[in-house]
Amino acid sequence: LGENVSVTKLDLSHNHIGCRGVRAVAKLLDGKSILRVLDLGDNRVASGGAFALAFALKKNTSLQQVCLRLNAEIGDEGGESICTALRHASVNRTSRVESLNLSWCGLGPRSARAAARMIKCENSVLVSLHFAGNDDFGPEAGGAFRAAFLAAPEEEESLNGGHVDEPSSKHNKQRPTLVKINSQESSKKKKPAVLPSVRFLETRGTYFPFTTFRRLIAHTR
Repeated sequence: LGENVSVTKLDLSHNHIGCRGVRAVAKLLDGKSILRVLDLGDNRVASGGAFALAFALKKNTSLQQVCLRLNAEIGDEGGESICTALRHASVNRTSRVESLNLSWCGLGPRSARAAARMIKCENSVLVSLHFAGNDDFGPEAGGAFRAAFLAAPEEEESLNGGHVDEPSSKHNKQRPTLVKINSQESSKKKKPAVLPSVRFLETRGTYFPFTTFRRLIAHTR
C-alpha cells in the first residue's frame, strides 16, 4: 500500500493490530496518500498509536472519515492528541476529515476540551462526531461542548472608562444606557460568530448530568 494509487478505503477493524500496526498505517498517510476512509476500530490501540496517527493527521490532505472506536486504551491523552492535530490541520486548511469516530476510547475531560476547540475552529469541515461510551467525560465535557455550539454575540462596548446614565429612580429597572466615548471605541465589534460545521454529535453513554445535557440541547439547533 506504500505505492497505492487506487485504494481509497482501508478497513482493518477487529484485527488487533495494536500500536505497531497503527504506526505502520500512519506512514501511509503522507502527501501521496489517496485514502479517504480509514477504519481502525477494535484493534487494541493505546495512546502510542494515537500519537502516531495524530502526527500523520496534521499533514494528511486526503482522509475524509476516520474511525477508532472500541479502542479503550487510547485514553484521554491519546484522544486529546488526535483532536488537537485535526484542529491544527483545520487552521492550516489542510484537513478534509468530515467524520471522526472516537466512541468507547476511554476519553476524558482533556479530550472533550480539545474536541470542543476542534469543533469551534473557523476552518473546520467536520460534519459528524461520535464520542459514545466515553463515560469519563463528566460535566466538564458537557460544558465544553455547550460552549463550542454557542454563537457568541457581537462585542458590546466596554464600560471601562465610559459614563453610564443612572436610572431615573430606584424603581426603574431599565438597563443603563452606555454613552459612547468616541467613534473609535464605538466602532469596536467582534467578527460575526462562527457557527460550527458539525451537524451530528453523538454523546450517548457519556453520563452528562441532566442539567448539563439540558443546557447543551437548549443551545443546539
